[in-house]
Amino acid sequence: MKAGQTWKLEDVLNALLVSSANDAGMALAERVAGTAEAFSADLAQTALRLGMADNPVLRDPKRPR
Repeated sequence: MKAGQTWKLEDVLNALLVSSANDAGMALAERVAGTAEAFSADLAQTALRLGMADNPVLRDPKRPR
């Protein structure tokens, strides 16, 4: 995926599920919540609301840790 490209949601989901494409995951997170950080916060809130015990930290594999 490259900046400025337009992809069908189905194609992005297929790339994410079939290829485990990190760029597809980041694109979806940014589309859903605006930023990867906001998506992570939303996901954490949802997990809390659902009573989930595990709270993994989501990281962009392309960014240094």
